[in-house]
Amino acid sequence: MGRKFVCFTEVRGESVGCAGCRTYITCEKEITSTAFTGSTGSATLFKKAWNIYHGDMGKREMTTGVHMVRDVHCSNCRKKLGWMYEFALVPSQTYKEGQVILENALVVPLQREVVDPISENDKRPPTTPPIETARHRTSSGMSSRTNSESSTSSHSSSSDFHRKH
Repeated sequence: MGRKFVCFTEVRGESVGCAGCRTYITCEKEITSTAFTGSTGSATLFKKAWNIYHGDMGKREMTTGVHMVRDVHCSNCRKKLGWMYEFALVPSQTYKEGQVILENALVVPLQREVVDPISENDKRPPTTPPIETARHRTSSGMSSRTNSESSTSSHSSSSDFHRKH
């Protein structure tokens, strides 16, 4: 089974993924600030993150005051990646609410190149598939009508249809 993707937004700058399994988490356009520190070193505050799940909420004393936070984990490999600010008890810190801290040691930049599995960038013209219907038979399946057969046909033409209706 392949990697599970909850969401993959349009790529808006460099993509960021889990260091453990390379699952897409967010992109650089979601960055609010890079001036944070986590338990493993430097960390980045992002407005949004995808393909994560949240742990239990708890009260934590941090450098900027007391916050209600939840740990965030990769939804694919379950590694801890950082935390999410649920509620700031210090009024000047409310801008962090709902945003996610990802520790830089636990995430990696992802390759922007996506492999084209169906060769859409192939410059050759597409081949016509062999289609056989009642109207379009292959030459080996049915002989064509002669002009005399088609003129004596009992079917009415489309112009006959329009005159009658």
